[in-house]
Amino acid sequence: MHEALLFRDLRQKLVELASDHPQERIVRVRVRLGALSHVDPPALHGAWREIVQGTPVEGAALITQDTLDLSSPDADRVVLESVDLEPRGETVHHRSG
Repeated sequence: MHEALLFRDLRQKLVELASDHPQERIVRVRVRLGALSHVDPPALHGAWREIVQGTPVEGAALITQDTLDLSSPDADRVVLESVDLEPRGETVHHRSG
């Protein structure tokens, strides 16, 4: 599945982020889908549970944003925009850099 291949690196980044914040859990993941990434958002949402199954990201909600800019350097990518971490009942927003 094309979406699974594009998300392999994203999954790894999320797992690393989770290991950097062991007292918190990832509750939301926001990604930007490049105009040339050929990712179908409904198919991606359907595969999300399987993609993150067995990782610290399991159970996190996925929020996608489509872009139409064909000239963007990230037009062929899925880009991690941000994640929301939840420590002990609070929600903390973390921007990806």
